[in-house]
Amino acid sequence: MKEFIESRNQKMLDAYALLPSLITEHDGIEQTVLAGGYGYRQIMELVQNGADAILEADQEGYPSPEKNRIHLLLQGKYLYAANTGAPLSKEGVEALLSSHSSPKRGNQIGRFGLGFKSLLRLDGRIDIFTRTSGAIRFDPKRCRRELKAQFGVTEAPGLRLAWSLPDSERSDDNLLDQLAWAETIVRAEVPNEELHDHLQQEIQRFPSKFLLFFPVGTTLVLDHGEEHARKLRVEQHGNEQVLHDGNEVSTWRVVQRNVAITDKRALADATHIHARDSVPLTWAIPLESGREEAGLFWAFFPTKTPTYLSGILNAPWKLNSDRNAIIAGEWNSALMTEAANLVAETLWLLSTPDDPGRPLDAFPRQLERKDEDAAPLVEALWGRLKNAAVIPDATGKPRRAHELQRHARDNADLARKWQVLAGPDALRQIVHPSCLERQRVSRLKALADRLNAQPNDQNPLW
Repeated sequence: MKEFIESRNQKMLDAYALLPSLITEHDGIEQTVLAGGYGYRQIMELVQNGADAILEADQEGYPSPEKNRIHLLLQGKYLYAANTGAPLSKEGVEALLSSHSSPKRGNQIGRFGLGFKSLLRLDGRIDIFTRTSGAIRFDPKRCRRELKAQFGVTEAPGLRLAWSLPDSERSDDNLLDQLAWAETIVRAEVPNEELHDHLQQEIQRFPSKFLLFFPVGTTLVLDHGEEHARKLRVEQHGNEQVLHDGNEVSTWRVVQRNVAITDKRALADATHIHARDSVPLTWAIPLESGREEAGLFWAFFPTKTPTYLSGILNAPWKLNSDRNAIIAGEWNSALMTEAANLVAETLWLLSTPDDPGRPLDAFPRQLERKDEDAAPLVEALWGRLKNAAVIPDATGKPRRAHELQRHARDNADLARKWQVLAGPDALRQIVHPSCLERQRVSRLKALADRLNAQPNDQNPLW
């Protein structure tokens, strides 16, 4: 690795000598990264880098002396990020020293190799210690200083050169011994007190539901050094996932599939950055009563774009530069069509013997405007719901909407009394009384409108 880094540095310097404008371009890329959504996402970026390493180890069969673990620790003037994932490769170092060239594939989360550059905001040295590859130092101030001196420029990038570290650097830090279980440890200096406070807040606010979308069982510890550390993990209980965040526990139904996007216009919109042979698509719905989750699109971390659907819809969406909202385009529309198929085909899993009508809670709300970013999802889903067996009849069996009639009066108590008296044939033609709560009635009416059917107050089965 030492020889590789020295050779790589020389090639970079040779490239700058041949084309000095690259120095300005690379500095501009770093400034754009810090000015956009990456500028205050250090914790998220380090977690997802660790998660990608664990996923790679799982896929490639790397042996690990420990169970899958990611541990972030803010202690004194340093931020540590340790993981048990795959070793740092030469390709990985190349991605850290480049931009828009990260070798992501399959279910891996990150992209571009830009996330690591968010650490530039911390304004200190960044060291990476590995079991396999030795220790590497990224020193933005030294990098800028040497490039300015050699090429006579006034501005220069900070993450285009790296240096090997002696073994003594590890032995001088006792906290590295505490993290000795890890394959890789990132140690970033945080000399700025204000940024130290920001990192504390980011650790405290880290979205625990991230683990619902990570396919490999992993324990995530987030410790800002002043209170009890947050320990996050997910347990699988049958078809349900139980998310633990310290003493907080929540139960989720999570359905996932890998989808292949083959539409040429969508692939052209995605470009090589997003397009992959197969992309993961996940829908997570909270199961506790009274825990209605405001529907949002997630790209492994939350965006601010509503889905008009219950729960969280996670996929590698195309995002704006701040990474806080999805953007319109053929790629996202194609993913939304696949998401509508996933939701329609799995919606019935929300039904329970005590509450067969619960799938109606997850029906999409009506759009406020037709130009909403979620419009392709909502329209596709309503189209699928017309012929999906998701409405329970009075026996509790799921049926297609056009096979059923509503009660003459949307009164759950009367419907339950009727249910006791009606015969089998009648029960199979009328919606279940659990569908007749106020919110559920409005969604039944919306589906009736979509079917061009009007409520029938003279229903003979009543």
